[in-house]
Amino acid sequence: MENRTDLTTNTFEATSRNSRAEVEAFLDRFKQVFVKGDVEGVISFYDKDVIAYDMVPPLEFQGLDAYADSWRKNGGQMPGPWLFETKDERIYCESELAVVHHLVNCGATGPDGKMMSGWIRHTMTLRRRAGEWTIVHDHFSVPVDMKANKALMDLKPETATH
Repeated sequence: MENRTDLTTNTFEATSRNSRAEVEAFLDRFKQVFVKGDVEGVISFYDKDVIAYDMVPPLEFQGLDAYADSWRKNGGQMPGPWLFETKDERIYCESELAVVHHLVNCGATGPDGKMMSGWIRHTMTLRRRAGEWTIVHDHFSVPVDMKANKALMDLKPETATH
């Protein structure tokens, strides 16, 4: 993907490059499944011990069962298609651990047929376990206007302030 930056630090260059290629392929598959609105497919990318900070309550999801329940409840209300457009993606990759962060225009088609989306911040931590990459930490967030105590859902990547 053209908007990815390689921030690999592993001194074992060949291992690191292979890991990075695997992580890029993992991210591409995740995005393909996400935009289809495939809730069970999205859930399959997460580790059994995932910790997630999502845009929906509660404040923290601990473990795949809790996070999967939320995906089924909330994702099931959006018939699709879904949107997952990334910008300024950066990947830090070692042989067994990777951190990915980017801005993402994330959204879904609601029951009324209208697309609801907004640019948000997203960070994933991936771990290779038994040869497979999984998401062990997922964090979505938006900036907050501290004076108004309001989430700023209308920002775009090129806008510095609200």
